[in-house]
Amino acid sequence: MKKPNFFIIGFPKCSTTTIAKKLSYHPEILMPKSPEKFEPEFFCDDINENKQLINVDDYLRYWDDDFTKYKAVGEKSIKYILSKNAIDNILNFNENAKFIISIRNPVDLCLSLHSHMLRIGIEKHKNFEKAWMEQESRVKLYKNQKKYSDKFFLQYANIAKIGEKIECLLKKVDHSKVFFVFFDDIKNNEQKVFYEIFDFLNVSDYQISDANKYNQNSVPRSKVVLSLLNYIVKLKKSFNINSNFHVLNFLFNLNTIKSERLNIDDDLRNKLKLFFKKDIVLIESLTKKNLSDWYQ
Repeated sequence: MKKPNFFIIGFPKCSTTTIAKKLSYHPEILMPKSPEKFEPEFFCDDINENKQLINVDDYLRYWDDDFTKYKAVGEKSIKYILSKNAIDNILNFNENAKFIISIRNPVDLCLSLHSHMLRIGIEKHKNFEKAWMEQESRVKLYKNQKKYSDKFFLQYANIAKIGEKIECLLKKVDHSKVFFVFFDDIKNNEQKVFYEIFDFLNVSDYQISDANKYNQNSVPRSKVVLSLLNYIVKLKKSFNINSNFHVLNFLFNLNTIKSERLNIDDDLRNKLKLFFKKDIVLIESLTKKNLSDWYQ
């Protein structure tokens, strides 16, 4: 039986949604397309709250076409690179799996993730520095939680330790089966990056005509409306309702407006550069790419 053979596994706020959506346009690539199935999170059983996926058969239903029609079948779940179990679970499922990892400057990743957590109503501090100062206490607090919650993503420092996580991956997966995408490369020459991905996946070249940028920075119009919508989503999950409520997506979008990301001063940016420097040097070593401008 043909199985999904490639996985976009991270990192958050690194254009993974853009990559997944645009790969889905390729006639030789099959991806889950409906919103409620876009990010299955099946293999990260240690940090997963998706109760709809009970077994492999449920998981395979996330694709709405015959696998045999396609050269490459894939999915995107950013929690996989953050999970202790996901890579082993994927390799047990398909030992020939390939992995795509999107990377960006960890300082910018933290800022973007902070903005995202503000937008969805989970981050309490509008000021990034205040949120950063709570990193140690947040890690301790999360370790004491008995089950996964979205507050996991408030651990910005841990999540943005990209090098550490790539190093763990490469201890389990041959380097030839891992493709690194750099966020800045997508910004500068998106089509070139996609041609390289197509080559990695052994599919033909294809011109991507979608010029959209997905998951751009935004803020809620009303925090009250956002809280109500989040409560409805929690009820939906608790009752294991798998059907897609299109009106919810419409209301979330209606309650959202684009916004410029909050800037930080040079002193804080330099502190963050110093904090991540060792990890960035590790990324350089693992990816063979000069990233000195990230920490200088």
